Amino acid sequence: MTSSTSPYFSLLIASYNRPASIVTCLESVFANEGEDFEVIISDDASPSGDAVAEAVSPYLIRPNVRFFRQPINLGEPANRNFMVSQARGRYNIIVCDDDSLFPHTLRTLRTSIEDHPDYDLYLFGYRVVDESGGRCYDRVAPQPLSINLNQPRLVKRMFEATWLSFMIFHQSTFCCRRGLEAMLPYRKEVAPADDYMFLLECLNRGKRMYVLPECLMAYRWGLSSERTPQINQSSDIVRTMAASTTVYYAFQGRHDLHPLVDNIVQGPDYRRRFLYDMIIRRMPLSNESIASLRLHQAHRDELDAYRLQSPRVRILIKVAVTIMMQLVQEFGFQGIVYWVRTGIAYLRYRVFNVSKNFTTPMGWNISEDRA
Repeated sequence: MTSSTSPYFSLLIASYNRPASIVTCLESVFANEGEDFEVIISDDASPSGDAVAEAVSPYLIRPNVRFFRQPINLGEPANRNFMVSQARGRYNIIVCDDDSLFPHTLRTLRTSIEDHPDYDLYLFGYRVVDESGGRCYDRVAPQPLSINLNQPRLVKRMFEATWLSFMIFHQSTFCCRRGLEAMLPYRKEVAPADDYMFLLECLNRGKRMYVLPECLMAYRWGLSSERTPQINQSSDIVRTMAASTTVYYAFQGRHDLHPLVDNIVQGPDYRRRFLYDMIIRRMPLSNESIASLRLHQAHRDELDAYRLQSPRVRILIKVAVTIMMQLVQEFGFQGIVYWVRTGIAYLRYRVFNVSKNFTTPMGWNISEDRA
């Protein structure tokens, strides 16, 4: 049900070129009937726009559903900002058109908000599913986490993006207090990492994040290129890493950073952890690929020297050990269990993935957006 003025939740569904998937997405949303929400769908001038319109038309008889077709392609950040401008709910949840909620998602979120009302964002775990919707594995925090400027260790780990966020919550789909996204709109110049940039900007502004130890959405990470014309943007690893570079430079030289954040993002240690380690372990290291990142020349030279000292295998081992140690620091013995279980599940999925010729990202991405 939905109230006539201001619903509790606004579900904002960014649509692009997936008429079949959006039906599954909508059905999962309406499985949460009994909760107070509205649904806003915005198709970003996709080639399959007519098919998308036909797919969503049966749902438009519901008073809590609105559908928009953009006359020109805005790009995902601007499409998100458009939906935010149309939302009337107390909390916004942006959902991609090939993701699904569970029947208990909105009830669980509302209960958590009522139990922990002093937070601005509510983040939650997710299930990776294959192209048929079959479960691959879950990524859920072993315990609740509070991430804010009073937790400098967690803030640092959010900025370094080693395991926070994608190992315990999905950074593209979260519950956000109304008004925050209007104050800090999604930025086109850092796409497809605009969602990650938004979370970092929230931390810089002193906003508080609560991580639920609950799996509340299904995320279709890999789609066979034979099954869909629209694949995840993050399968283009070079583009994803170029976005990471843009995020890095976006925080350099700013005068509006909180002292804690400013201290984190300055200096070569952060650059090495956030950029160089990810570049070496995840990217093809050809001159053409490295050039596409548009690193400053001094940083390009620094990366070249670092590569000679730190081959990929060494970086992979170092990062894996770092993740384990940090998970233990946050969650104790549960952190070791989680590290082992998640690593095994991920490797098993990658083997299955390669054998089926799916199109998926390499490694733990800081962004998993869609076009």
